[in-house]
Amino acid sequence: MTQRIMIVDDSQLNIDILKDALSEEYKLMVAMDGAQALERLEKVQPDLILLDIMMPKLNGYETLERIQAHPQWKDIPVIFLTAQTELHEKTRGFQLGAVDYVTKPFEVIEVKARVKTHLELHAARKSIQDLLSKTVVGSTKLLMEVLATSNPVAYKLSVSIRQIAKGLAEVLEVEEAWKIEMAAMLCLLGCHRLPGDQLHKLLTGKPVPQEVRQQFQTMEETGASLLEKIPRFEDVASIIRVHKPDSPHLAFEKRDTIACGQAILQVAKAYAYGLVAGKESQDLLTSLGQKRQAYHPVVVEALRQILSQKRLDQIKTLHVTDLKAGMRLDKDILGSQGEVYFPAGTELDTMTANHIQLLAETRRIKDQVTVKL
Repeated sequence: MTQRIMIVDDSQLNIDILKDALSEEYKLMVAMDGAQALERLEKVQPDLILLDIMMPKLNGYETLERIQAHPQWKDIPVIFLTAQTELHEKTRGFQLGAVDYVTKPFEVIEVKARVKTHLELHAARKSIQDLLSKTVVGSTKLLMEVLATSNPVAYKLSVSIRQIAKGLAEVLEVEEAWKIEMAAMLCLLGCHRLPGDQLHKLLTGKPVPQEVRQQFQTMEETGASLLEKIPRFEDVASIIRVHKPDSPHLAFEKRDTIACGQAILQVAKAYAYGLVAGKESQDLLTSLGQKRQAYHPVVVEALRQILSQKRLDQIKTLHVTDLKAGMRLDKDILGSQGEVYFPAGTELDTMTANHIQLLAETRRIKDQVTVKL
């Protein structure tokens, strides 16, 4: 597939020179100023941008700043086009995110070489990112399937913790939020050898054997030890390990992903555990707010905001065949003996909805479920 290059320059002469140099090998897009370039990026994204510094209306620096601020454009490599007299300003271009520069008047051989080099680097980087992404997704899916099979209670609870943590990370605008969401989703991985009924008894305050309590107390370390051996999961493992930062109240000011993630996960777990134990949401918020040394007040306040908004959600009782992904259980789904199959707060995905329908068909649970839409 032919790679696409955008040329942004207010000089028709410069555009013509670059066209002659590059048109045989690449598809070219042209913009006469920064504003026009941004408009065209909304429609088609090139593989590389050649960007003039000195332009009317919106200069190259301002244009690059806007490109870097856009999540879908920020990874496009940008090469600055600069006159010899502007070379002292090239440092500013690098600081803003440019990968290289080409001086005017253009040397065709130099332009071709720099363009070819950065297109190859960009393609290689993207290939590595795609490979790592597939590795992360595949590993996560496998681990969640192991947990869902070995301990369905822990799996369903982890789904709730993930949803809470995801909402908190969004409200608090945490960087690299995917690591926090991943940690929340896998934080109960250490429970894979713990019987689901024993886990539910432990969370609801019922008597359990001492070995069960010990397993639960060491589950973070067990799960983290498994995860840290997987490439790109090192930070996820660190978030799961409950190590309080030296200055927890500065974590969000410093944008420390691991420290912020630990603070978010602590609150998300405590709230989810409390719901399983049958505690009221407002009582849980009050309790978390009072324990300022254990639960970061900024995170607790963010949870309060989320729950305040959630109260506006519509609550309905539906037949199991009407359940859809994205709905959240408002009440526990109980078996005939009072055992909890799915705790309140569980967010439904396709697999969970299908599982509930199967349980209803085999008459192990009722066919009516209360959910939040």
